[in-house]
Amino acid sequence: MPTAADPRQPPSRARRAAFILIYVVALVLFTETAARALLRARAHVDQRPAAGGTLDPEAAAKALGLDPYEMIDPRDPSNWRLRPGLRMTLADVIDSKRRDGHVLAVKYLEARAPALGVRREDTVVSIDRDGYRGPEVDHSHGRFRILAIGDSCTFGTTLGEAYPYPRAMQNELRRLGRDVEVINAGVEGYGPANVLARLDELEALRPELTTLYIGWNALYSETFMKEGRGLLGHSSAFRILSDAYNQATARLDDPQHQALVAYEKPKHPDRSAPEVAALDEYTPSFLPQLERVVDGLIASGSRVVLITLPGLYAMDETPDLRTLEKGHLPPFTDNPYVLARMAGRYNECLREMARTRHLQLVDLDAWGRKALEPRADHFFDSVHLYEEGQRMIGAHLAEALAPDIPAPAHVAAPVAARARAAAPAAPLRRRSGRPV
Repeated sequence: MPTAADPRQPPSRARRAAFILIYVVALVLFTETAARALLRARAHVDQRPAAGGTLDPEAAAKALGLDPYEMIDPRDPSNWRLRPGLRMTLADVIDSKRRDGHVLAVKYLEARAPALGVRREDTVVSIDRDGYRGPEVDHSHGRFRILAIGDSCTFGTTLGEAYPYPRAMQNELRRLGRDVEVINAGVEGYGPANVLARLDELEALRPELTTLYIGWNALYSETFMKEGRGLLGHSSAFRILSDAYNQATARLDDPQHQALVAYEKPKHPDRSAPEVAALDEYTPSFLPQLERVVDGLIASGSRVVLITLPGLYAMDETPDLRTLEKGHLPPFTDNPYVLARMAGRYNECLREMARTRHLQLVDLDAWGRKALEPRADHFFDSVHLYEEGQRMIGAHLAEALAPDIPAPAHVAAPVAARARAAAPAAPLRRRSGRPV
């Protein structure tokens, strides 16, 4: 019989189990380390511009699903921008979206155009020679310049140039006696990373004031598992497997069909769901990119104004049937409260950023809780407002910004004269601390 010291004695069951456990743990650690290295390498490659001469801009634009008024950015082939000098009629826009299979956009345009009095032959999209929506940039810089940076909420709907909020904001500020130029730098699909890629170009516009109304696309693109709790929520290997599965599924399906399925998928609102509670600690992964944009603009001499995101869904409201039918959700959830909580946390981060950096903040989220009720009357999906709502945002921003925008001399002089006539004994000591 073999003794305890006999090397031929088979290992005990406990020793075999321990060996297997050590082997599995080592394999998991090796796989996770390799996966993290792969993700870092992939991120580095993704941030580098494509090699010169190897990119077909039209093919790349088609792959990204860009509209005719958009193009690959020649300076950075990993990004896109508006096509300079382009004009499109309503008929042009509808035909292009129908050709590309954007059935929901076609349905919206055909329904809203008659209500707004927009004819098929009317020009509804105008891109200036510098690649910004609206009238040509005044290169003499003769007016107080406001740069409105954002995504599709800033770009506005394709039903005319009077509706995007930057234009409405300019019109209202001029009515209030502020001689301003507002440049609409909104581009559909943009997030902070896209803005960061063009920051030097935007800084070169030398705006006295810049508004930042952006974040929805970045929220929808979050890797939800990365923000979750538990081992799988922080596993790079699991992320790679999930990304591979999603990419394979996308290649096997038509993009337009995917969009329709995502838009029409049933929604299950549950305020007490675990994934909603987990978002109490959520911090948007793109916040550092937004901070770099803010820092760059401030360093260039612009005053930055942050804007919170109003949306269709809110944590303290129960969505009715019409609200559920209108909304669209990120691919990682069917619960409207997940989107509401993510947006709410992002807005909280914006408020904190404004407080700690001493920036002005226009809280559209708080304003919208009163001005945009009932929400289903103002939003046509989870994040976009009807044209009337876009004008309301422009008017509200103008009202919030006007006190800190100097009035031109021909406006300020009569105001000062009236003030002196009303209070001749103390014409100067009663001046407000805020600039007119």
